[in-house]
Amino acid sequence: MKEGLTRTNRRKGRRSGDREVSGRRTTASERNKNAAARKRRSYGGESRNPCHRISAEKRERIAKLMLDIPHMRLDYKKGRWEKKMNEKAKEDK
Repeated sequence: MKEGLTRTNRRKGRRSGDREVSGRRTTASERNKNAAARKRRSYGGESRNPCHRISAEKRERIAKLMLDIPHMRLDYKKGRWEKKMNEKAKEDK
């Protein structure tokens, strides 16, 4: 006897994991897709998993930070240059 087949399902040519819906068999992957779509609809389009929301917020913050990095770097270099000039001025006095 093949693995996953019961006597009744063997006669009908179905595996034990298959379900019959409206006259046709659905596979486990189709059921998973349908379940995921139901979850999305029930939560107003958002995913049930809060990790997706958190990671989206992180991506947004990182994008803003990447835009600010050149300015931050220039400010850092300017501060170092001013500090160096102040030290030189003190030495010259």
